[in-house]
Amino acid sequence: MKKLLVGLFLLAVVFTSCEKTTVDPIPETPTGNITSDIESDMTFKMGENYVINGTVRVRNCTLVFEPGAIIKFTEGAVLDIAYSDNEHVTFIAKGTPDLPVVFTSVSTSPSAGDWSGIRFYKGANNCQLDYCIVEYSGSHDYYGSLYIDNTEVSITNTILRKASNVGIMVKEEGAFSAFGGNAFSQIQSYPISIQANSVHTIVGVNAFQTDLGVLITNDASYTLSGSHTWTNQTAPYYAEGTIRFGAVGQGSTLNIEKGTHFRMMEDAQWDIAYWDGEYATIIAHGTPEEPIVFTSASPAPSAGDWVGLIFEDGANNCSFNYCVFEYGGSNDYYGTINVKNAAVGFRYCQFLNSQYYGIRMKDNAYFTDFGNNTFANTGIYPITIWPNYVHTITGENTFEQGSAICVDNDCELDIAGNYIWSNQTAPYIVDGFLRVGSAGAGVSLQIEAGTVLKFTSGGGLQIPYWADTYGTLVAIGSAEEPILFTSADPLPNPGDWKGIWFDEGSYNSIINHCEIKYAGGSYDYWGAIYLNDAGSPLSLSNTLISYSGSNAISVDSDDNGSSVDYSNNVSFLNNTGIDYYIR
Repeated sequence: MKKLLVGLFLLAVVFTSCEKTTVDPIPETPTGNITSDIESDMTFKMGENYVINGTVRVRNCTLVFEPGAIIKFTEGAVLDIAYSDNEHVTFIAKGTPDLPVVFTSVSTSPSAGDWSGIRFYKGANNCQLDYCIVEYSGSHDYYGSLYIDNTEVSITNTILRKASNVGIMVKEEGAFSAFGGNAFSQIQSYPISIQANSVHTIVGVNAFQTDLGVLITNDASYTLSGSHTWTNQTAPYYAEGTIRFGAVGQGSTLNIEKGTHFRMMEDAQWDIAYWDGEYATIIAHGTPEEPIVFTSASPAPSAGDWVGLIFEDGANNCSFNYCVFEYGGSNDYYGTINVKNAAVGFRYCQFLNSQYYGIRMKDNAYFTDFGNNTFANTGIYPITIWPNYVHTITGENTFEQGSAICVDNDCELDIAGNYIWSNQTAPYIVDGFLRVGSAGAGVSLQIEAGTVLKFTSGGGLQIPYWADTYGTLVAIGSAEEPILFTSADPLPNPGDWKGIWFDEGSYNSIINHCEIKYAGGSYDYWGAIYLNDAGSPLSLSNTLISYSGSNAISVDSDDNGSSVDYSNNVSFLNNTGIDYYIR
């Protein structure tokens, strides 16, 4: 009976086996040497042998790389993903921490540049690399190991190493749809090369064990509308050439994370709101522990290695806190910071080693916020600014000994209002003859105690100048902190500058606890203080007038004459003319 049962069982097995052989087998993924284009869906599996030989173009299909798959490339080989127009390809390479997808060299003795890379073009859709390794690639000097052109690719938790060129080259409208957790090492060029419009897609925590950082190329401007952020990575950003920031309508806002470092290459400059009708905002707020740094890309930096940041009239609400600007200012017309018809704020910033100017403010440029800044090793002036906006230099700032703030001679102080020139640790150098006054309510200029004003040859201060304008000078020092008006010449002589002139339209002016030195010009009827058709506009006390090239005080005596009461502790020393001269 047992034998019968066993026989029936074996017979059943035979029939069953015969039935299975009649079913079509599941097709296996092609393996081996891939030399022709891939035009149908393909899955790369762990344990199979895949070799990409030559230029293989992937068209209108989906490639899936399973965890642990290893794809090897022959010398110069490349995968082109959706290379031609109207092609659409999805590339999904998703490994795991234990089983990454590996793209590597076929050589038994691999070295950087053995193969070219993987290139993603416009029709590459929803492409992903996650937990992958890309190594020994980069043989072509135009492409990187990974090349992204007019599409977005997600690259996360991926290792790029031992490349002979750029790690990831992002061109045209290329960008990252996701990014983070990546590691770059032994890259002979930049780990990433990317255009300004796509830098904000570099996010997350990434590791860079490379000699260079992220290159922001000079191929295109920053034209994104809305607000975007450039993140602080463990590698610096390198900026080349001229990058222009701005967009129409609401404009563009760029936020720079604390701790971010920029290395500016030779002749590099940023133009903020360069084109008419475009607007841009840059907000760069570092911290004492993590400042934002703009410096030279040179391994042996020196003043003037790069141009600077240039703000035009569409630059709105730009603000810099705890930033360092160094080794810029190579253009003798600009400063490391150049502002024209715009307003910018700087607090707790350092301006170091500028070839010509630290900050140059032109036309109607002013500071929206200012204070606690440091200036050192500036070739000419740490700051130049037009008279109408000197009052926006506020707070306590540190200037190296021997430097000065230049009050530019391009414009008058002629906007009606009350203004204070603050006492800084550097003197103001007034370039030329400064005229103070406006129609209507006029201009009141107040000088803080302790302030030093130096005047260039032939310069001076005139309150006011034009008919039907009005001006007031209030210079009230103290015994401990007198206000000094003097020559800008390092070896001063009597008459180096004209003096302080009061004309018709001057009123309620005060000079108290001041020193006026080396003024008076060269004409014998002038004076360090000169009044013309002004009446009695000046309260003068506790002041020393010395080394005048003409008289100490000169007044006119005609029908519209002038006068000054100098009886309240006004003293005179070594003046060429007389103390009180009536013309």
